[in-house]
Amino acid sequence: MLTNLANDISFIQASIVQIRDNIKKQNSDALDVLNDVAHDSGYKDIDELIDVAKQIMTDEQRAAIDALEKRAKDTSENLDMAYKVIGAITAIGVITRGASKSSIRLVVRA
Repeated sequence: MLTNLANDISFIQASIVQIRDNIKKQNSDALDVLNDVAHDSGYKDIDELIDVAKQIMTDEQRAAIDALEKRAKDTSENLDMAYKVIGAITAIGVITRGASKSSIRLVVRA
């Protein structure tokens, strides 16, 4: 019985590590794609894309994004990476929605 419990705990731990590694890989892959979108749109990186989007956000929207970014950076590297993915996707949405109202451009490859 104790051996079964030890085996179960070991399996659960290995599963958690595998899930964490898969999430990290998916975030990394998403960042690569989003960096390509940023570069193709004339931005040097995702951070610049997010900064441009923040310029056309309302104060309330900008405060919410800034709070999310601070929380992610304070928590862990993995959450910081996830924030960048979420932030870049949000930026693309903001820029796309605001593109008709400004000179901001965004290029997305098919």
